Amino acid sequence: MQSWINLPDNDTYVFDSEIWNPNLLPLTMQDWLGELALLRSLPFCYLVPDERLLPPESMRFFFLDRPWIDAMVNGAVSVGRVSENDARTDGHLAAGNLDVAFSAVRGYRPSRMHKNHLKKLPESRTFRNTVLSITGFLLRSRIVRFMNGLEVQGFAKDASGEDVPADLMRMEPLSNDILLCLFDGEVSRVRIKEPVEGMRFGGKRHENGERYILARDIKEPKVGEVLGEIPLKVSGSGRLDIADLKEKLSAKLMDADLNSAHMAFELLAAPEIFEVTRKGGTAFERSIRTD
Repeated sequence: MQSWINLPDNDTYVFDSEIWNPNLLPLTMQDWLGELALLRSLPFCYLVPDERLLPPESMRFFFLDRPWIDAMVNGAVSVGRVSENDARTDGHLAAGNLDVAFSAVRGYRPSRMHKNHLKKLPESRTFRNTVLSITGFLLRSRIVRFMNGLEVQGFAKDASGEDVPADLMRMEPLSNDILLCLFDGEVSRVRIKEPVEGMRFGGKRHENGERYILARDIKEPKVGEVLGEIPLKVSGSGRLDIADLKEKLSAKLMDADLNSAHMAFELLAAPEIFEVTRKGGTAFERSIRTD
């Protein structure tokens, strides 16, 4: 740690206010401080001290406490502090270390994105250095394991009260079924979208395990309008009884002449969009729709 405290050409300490320059820190250390400010490599028990706080199929919102993050960063860079002079040096460097950390967080996600995805980010969102506050959520669900390529968007209120996109600073699975997302700003609405390649044939499942599909009208002018649930008859090996389904659909749609195209239309499961909107305090509103 002492190697970056001294300047190359003399023994003047970096904490001199006229000499201090964050670029004196090695880039690897600047990146590491940024990762630390985004909770990277932090033991999970520091985030969720008790498993009951994040039960299966749940979502928990939070904000990062800036004084706690400041103390963590300052504690991390105090490694090697053995003398009173080291303590004084760390005290002068503290503000600069925090500036470095919260400047480096901006480049955390872009540095891990594919170049084709990076082109879609506006420059102002990719390289802006100011971070006012960080909020986020933890999602514990089977969808994290079974749906690779989930798309997450956060929205914050602007001065006029309108929803505007919030920068996604970190999106990373912490385990097979836990997803962590961090945003720049106080998010008021979060949208989680299944990947578009997730379009498939399939049905839904009630909490009691019973499977069903939503019958949709096949006649103009109401094509696609939901008419109600159709229970699915599935064998123990997971095979769907197509003949039974056709009979039930014919009765619901009042059309005995169903063909394979109609059956495919009814069994098509489009990607879903799950939204959570904060209504104030701890009150949230949830909604699910298809894309």
